[in-house]
Amino acid sequence: MGFRRNLLLRVIVGVVGIPAIVFVSLKGGIWLITFVSILALLGSLELNKILSLPNRFYFKLVLSFASIGIILLLYFGQSNWALAISFVVVIFAAIVGSVSGEAEVLGNVVIKSVFSIFYCGYLFAALPMISTFLPDGGKWVVSMFIIIWSSDTAAYFGGVLTGKKKLALNISPGKTVAGLYWGFFGAALAGVVLALTLMNGNGPLFIFLVSIILSGIGTVGDLFESSLKRIANIKDSSSLIPGHGGVLDRFDSVLFAAPTLLILLELRYLLIYTKL
Repeated sequence: MGFRRNLLLRVIVGVVGIPAIVFVSLKGGIWLITFVSILALLGSLELNKILSLPNRFYFKLVLSFASIGIILLLYFGQSNWALAISFVVVIFAAIVGSVSGEAEVLGNVVIKSVFSIFYCGYLFAALPMISTFLPDGGKWVVSMFIIIWSSDTAAYFGGVLTGKKKLALNISPGKTVAGLYWGFFGAALAGVVLALTLMNGNGPLFIFLVSIILSGIGTVGDLFESSLKRIANIKDSSSLIPGHGGVLDRFDSVLFAAPTLLILLELRYLLIYTKL
């Protein structure tokens, strides 16, 4: 009964959420940057809980808006100011941590704060950067989501039906080796469909390879976020999204896949348009 209810909630959220994400991804600009900023805000609040950072309103406010600021500055090409914000966060966290009078607490607060803005700021920023700075950027963002969704769906059902050997028992008990292979298959199939439709003309072999890579990297992102929750001894980052958990639960794969796609596309265009 629990499995069926959870599956129903996933389907309902998917029916509503998938078209919305495709829309903002294709529209890009203010639509996508607003969407990503909201994700960064909510994700930062969730991560604050997971990392056991100081549960103070002003502290959570600073980290959340620092992440959003980094996204906006990178979107507008102001990487120097994004770095400046990162340094300000280090100073701020050091001041807050020093109140305890213990070196270990100070170090933990600073390191976790820097990780928070990197995870929710710099990684989320890859989405609008792909959309804005690269040819067919909006289509690539949509394609990435489709690849990740296809991989996750195939891994989920394939793992449930055929999975026996656990992939990472102590990190994510539900994941299986069979599910991993099914995920690769789902991503590859999505890549083939995309190469014939939305991304026609972008090189079918490249799209196929990107699909496989994003599936694997997405799984790493999923396991990484699961390890953070395992350390914090919590099941979900929050209960914000019915059937899915929190923002970080739903976008953990994307947080690793988006920067990977950005790097792959930059390398591709570097090789095509230069004499390297």
